[in-house]
Amino acid sequence: MNTRRVDTLTSLRFFAAVSIVVHHLKSSQLWIPQDAISHFGLGQQVSLFFVLSGYILHLNYRNSLKRIPAFHFIFLRFMRLWPAHLFAMLMVLILFSPWVITWFENNLTWSQILQVVFLVQAFNPDSRVGYAINVVSWSISAELFFYVLFPLLSRLVRRHGWRAIAGVGVLTLTYLVVAQALFDGHVFADAQALGYLNPCARVLEFTLGIWACEIAFRSDGRSRPWSFGWGSAVELTVLGIVIGTEYISMPVAAMAGQATGSVVSIYVASTLPFPTFAALIFVLHRQAGAVSALLRHPSLVRLGDWSFALYLLHYAIIQWFKTAVAPGTPLLGQIAMFCTVLLGGSAFVFTFVEQPTIAWAKLWLGWRRRPVLPSAMHADLPSATVLDPRERLLANR
Repeated sequence: MNTRRVDTLTSLRFFAAVSIVVHHLKSSQLWIPQDAISHFGLGQQVSLFFVLSGYILHLNYRNSLKRIPAFHFIFLRFMRLWPAHLFAMLMVLILFSPWVITWFENNLTWSQILQVVFLVQAFNPDSRVGYAINVVSWSISAELFFYVLFPLLSRLVRRHGWRAIAGVGVLTLTYLVVAQALFDGHVFADAQALGYLNPCARVLEFTLGIWACEIAFRSDGRSRPWSFGWGSAVELTVLGIVIGTEYISMPVAAMAGQATGSVVSIYVASTLPFPTFAALIFVLHRQAGAVSALLRHPSLVRLGDWSFALYLLHYAIIQWFKTAVAPGTPLLGQIAMFCTVLLGGSAFVFTFVEQPTIAWAKLWLGWRRRPVLPSAMHADLPSATVLDPRERLLANR
């Protein structure tokens, strides 16, 4: 199987990020009424990120993980997240000071602030901590936990296949039962933190992404290539199933809440489509149909490169924009200004924060044999830098 960068999946990240931007525009009552698209849980695209993360990591490291020191892997993945996270936090402090400083003093302790800084806040049973400073950073806190578990999960899935998924599923179910009992017993009072933010509730999504990729590896070369017509039909069918599952997720979550409780209801509302996300990623990875052909367009791939920064910055920019836009500005002008600021900021973070810090991390580990040229430092690492054999294994995608 070709384990180089898959452009269709890079572009898919952009559309997932845009869905979350629309979700927060609704919740912030900026341009989009809160009751618009009410049948769809647009915030469920966070689940798509988790599944996609497991898939891409397994695609990159399945055959090379044993040759990579565990510290190197975890350190490089941490540096993939942390510098952009710090930049986003700093942006929040600049845009909303002194209000945000007062909020810290009244709501958080120093230990809780440090949890947010070092990306362990998603484990806190108080969602005020999980959502603190930059609301969306809880998800990269969960991602960091998944990165730590990845070497173990990857080996388990490779050796045991569906049995590993079943085992993680049992552990997730056990966690939800215990969390619901603790909530019902008033030990913890925040169902959102227990059923949505906590990485223990979300690790199954990441693991399913790993398994979907393992299936792709095992089926590689055993099945006939799809024709464009058949690939298009399969892609559109799976995409329709994804949309249908998102449509029914809220009613199903309501029924789950009546039968079990708030923690389980929140979990179901947040994660119900994740098996269909895995199927969509698997199908798009084959790059055989019209949807994947569209996603391979260079402009969408570039937007996919910016999608992590876009995700980190968008909520703070939405809140700032609500007060910064001049009264009387035409609607189309407001939207154009918002998109310019968001995309411009995302491009800046990708070019001057994400790429250089990853390059620096590899220099610090002693993996580069030649100096990093500025032009290479800001380009896609797999294609534009000089890699030694070990670094080639960990080329960031």
